[in-house]
Amino acid sequence: PGVRRGGESVPARDEFWVRADSRLDDPENVWLHEYVHTRQSFRLATEMRWFREASAEYYAARLSYEGGYVDRAAFREHLAGGPSRATLTDPDTWADRPVPHDKGGRVLAVLDGKIRTETDGHRSLQDVFRRLNRHDGAVTYADFVRAVNGVAGTPMDAWLDRHVDGAEPVADQYHDGQTPGRNFGGVTEPSPARTFLLVSAGLSFVAAAPLYRHLRRRERRPGNGSSNRAPRAG
Repeated sequence: PGVRRGGESVPARDEFWVRADSRLDDPENVWLHEYVHTRQSFRLATEMRWFREASAEYYAARLSYEGGYVDRAAFREHLAGGPSRATLTDPDTWADRPVPHDKGGRVLAVLDGKIRTETDGHRSLQDVFRRLNRHDGAVTYADFVRAVNGVAGTPMDAWLDRHVDGAEPVADQYHDGQTPGRNFGGVTEPSPARTFLLVSAGLSFVAAAPLYRHLRRRERRPGNGSSNRAPRAG
């Protein structure tokens, strides 16, 4: 029958197949999506079924961006979308199959950004992924929450309960409910304060350069005290 549309993976064998005409310059990178599946050695309880496709979808887009296959705008646009009231831990609320890909990928992008912010960039969703892979037995929602809290170093139960175990969209992380806000997935935009600081520093350097040149010329003038010092005794 051949490979289904896009690709297919067999994580137990670390194998995957992708149609030869699948593109790399696409945030929905099937090559990377199926590769991520081969890195998922965890077993998931029913309430965590969403995580398998959500993590593959998010990392396919993120790795495409980090690899230079797509730009930041394409990465962010791919994971953007209208607010979803589906509850990720309850498959009965999924109106259509793409919920784990769409809302799930979006939630993980925001969660990744939050973890990076809380840890000053030292940790990320990837550390949660590793903990789930090392988990003995099927990963439950409670296991997932513990892993996130442990990696972030701060309780995130309330946020996860609202957006993962609850129906609340991640609209509070967006500017207008559809466009991802700053720090979406840890891919940051320069803040106005940071831009002001950099511009100010640059202008200060430009303004100071003539003064430094004047002081250097002054030091080189004959009779300048600094150039007529007696040599130090050997």
